[in-house]
Amino acid sequence: TNYTFLIRKIDEFIRKYYKNQLIRGLLYSMAALGMYFILIVLLEYFSWFSTVTRSFLFYTFLITTVYITGQFIVLPVLRISSLGKVINHEQAADIIGKHFAEVKDVLINTLQLHHLEQNKEESNDLILSGIDQKIRQLQPIPFTDAVDLKKNRKFLPYALPPVIFLLAALLISPSFILAPSKRIINHNEVFERPAPFTVRVLNEKLQAVQQDDFTVKVKIEGDEIPALLNLQTKEANYRMEKESNVLYSYTFRNLQQNTNFVITADKYNSKQYTITI
Repeated sequence: TNYTFLIRKIDEFIRKYYKNQLIRGLLYSMAALGMYFILIVLLEYFSWFSTVTRSFLFYTFLITTVYITGQFIVLPVLRISSLGKVINHEQAADIIGKHFAEVKDVLINTLQLHHLEQNKEESNDLILSGIDQKIRQLQPIPFTDAVDLKKNRKFLPYALPPVIFLLAALLISPSFILAPSKRIINHNEVFERPAPFTVRVLNEKLQAVQQDDFTVKVKIEGDEIPALLNLQTKEANYRMEKESNVLYSYTFRNLQQNTNFVITADKYNSKQYTITI
């Protein structure tokens, strides 16, 4: 019937209406989540947060992601399939009427007349004739044109920059994104900030004769050289003697047993070394 054809056109408009919301929601999500992800990655890259702070950032981002994707992506997808709360034909007619002002009253009146006719116990030929006449007036009008998908282009300047930034960073320096991302994902683990220098033990063998002295020699390599270097054992912490800008040494006196030690400077701790007697 003509009325079935009219309802079909309105339903097509409703699907396109939610398709438009889905496209806009995807752009919103890309912009919001992309910017938020970049923000927390940059903060973690430069700050090396504690496990508590990283846990807060992780769960905040997770909750934000679930909310935004649910609100702006999942719901429009469901509504395109007519699942959940969808605008009714009268609400759709009102939206269509804002775009095609000349048909607004006719479209709404047609729906109202059909509703009135359906609620009557007997059919009224005059009402049915009026409905058919109004529908013929509405047939040439493309209701779906009331939704212009191209208008979503104005949101591209917000959605594309985060994506371009992330792709460029991954191509130029992947660790800039991947390293802090790994620390945030594994937010319960403790990660030590790497030192801007390395300590190399110069002794070929860490072996000594019992009751003899033994000198540990180390060299500093890197862009930043610490002002002080310490040697730490189980018993005490000793300042190493500075022989040059990059060479340090410490002499153990009268060694009696195997001795473990680590080299420390600022927040740096080397691996454990062992002098074998």
